[in-house]
Amino acid sequence: MAKLPAGVEREPKPSPSRYPQANPEGVIIALSASAERHVSRQGILEAVYALALGRDCAIGDMVSVTHGGTEHNFMVILRRWIAGAETAVLEITLDHPARPTTARPR
Repeated sequence: MAKLPAGVEREPKPSPSRYPQANPEGVIIALSASAERHVSRQGILEAVYALALGRDCAIGDMVSVTHGGTEHNFMVILRRWIAGAETAVLEITLDHPARPTTARPR
């Protein structure tokens, strides 16, 4: 393993509790960097991670979370299956601000 220059320390590993567990449908919510900044500033991180999104969410779907009378809109930008030896969960990544997708001309 490479040594770090003198006076430079490694960043601590993120706390496992920071990342959500899969919901009963086997879906994990992930956030883009801009979505994570938004939910942190707005104090809605727990509410977003607690969303009961299902496996039928598709890229381009808009997800709205209402908190304190304000609606926060996110866009599903990525679906990723995380497969293990005995289980598989679907990770759905949300982005903010929600940007509508446009169809490409043929």
